[in-house]
Amino acid sequence: MSNDLIKGFHSVLPASLTKDNFFQFIPEYVMQATTKQVEVTVQKLLSFHQADIIFGLLNYKAIPTLVPMFNRHRRIGLFSDMGEYIPYTHTITDTVFFNSFQLWQSEYAMGLWAQQQFGDKGSVAMGFFDCGFHLQNAFRQGTVIAGSAAIDYTIMYDPGTYHTDIAYKTNQYIDGLDDNNLPGFVHAIFCGHEAIAFLKAYRHSKIYGKVPLIVSAHMSSEDILQEIDTDMEMYSASMYNYHSPDALNQKFKENYISKTGEKPTIFSLMGYELGLGLLETMPALQKRDFKAVAETLKKIHIKSPRGIRNFYADDNYALPIIDIEKISIHNRVVNKIVVEQGRALRYDSAVYEEIHKEHVSGWQNPYLCV
Repeated sequence: MSNDLIKGFHSVLPASLTKDNFFQFIPEYVMQATTKQVEVTVQKLLSFHQADIIFGLLNYKAIPTLVPMFNRHRRIGLFSDMGEYIPYTHTITDTVFFNSFQLWQSEYAMGLWAQQQFGDKGSVAMGFFDCGFHLQNAFRQGTVIAGSAAIDYTIMYDPGTYHTDIAYKTNQYIDGLDDNNLPGFVHAIFCGHEAIAFLKAYRHSKIYGKVPLIVSAHMSSEDILQEIDTDMEMYSASMYNYHSPDALNQKFKENYISKTGEKPTIFSLMGYELGLGLLETMPALQKRDFKAVAETLKKIHIKSPRGIRNFYADDNYALPIIDIEKISIHNRVVNKIVVEQGRALRYDSAVYEEIHKEHVSGWQNPYLCV
């Protein structure tokens, strides 16, 4: 992830900056990424390496303890995250900026659409790892806005263990459903091997074809779907179309491929966007005027292959473009058709704060976790 982020950043730079090696990256390994380890690492980067900008993948929960360091050293943080957590409902500091993929927004949009399309009441199935974020809360609030009276949650986890057979647990979950009162839809939130195991088990279950399956955005990624070896249909949401003919997207891919020889990932795109943002601050950066850099980053909006983006998390944080997609897999060929434009949630909405109130997880891992 970090390599793709940095390569994406470099792919947007003009030749003059690349030749002069204006931007240099100092890597630091954060071990198990506890909040304390992140604090120690950031302190080392600021004090020992005298880094000008703290850059990387970090989510909002780790930020409050880092703010005093940024203020003391008069430096800024510039982070990417997948949006597994929702940004705070208040501004923490004027020196930390985020480029988020906003996964939670896709969850909200899918919940609203699913309720409108398939009605009450839905059932949400999650892995133990994935349930610790804001994703299912955002999905539920989407269904509530559309009129939902109730929704079921199932966490596929055995107390006392961190691993379980998801295929077995999926079958248990489905066997536990009332055949005479099946849910209007099933929404699945899993990642990695658990996502693949769930999809395969669901495909061969008694409710496949009877109950629509809606999967989280990261479950409908290429690396997951290419592992499904049977014909299957499901729904999901997308906030970036790699194959879009849009000129900005074509330019991004051409730049990245020509400079790296590799296919870009979503992390490459987020690094590319951060590069576009910092290019806007170059007059201040060259003077090492980080107060002016921060002021510029607060105001700017950039044009990205995934729409207008900005980096300051306040009420005006740019909303994502969300496509609700029907996904069909036939002979291992994946076909995606946009069936509706999803509705994102404004950051000044009362629902935004409501999702925060529902979130009581004790997850402490401050890295990108989904």
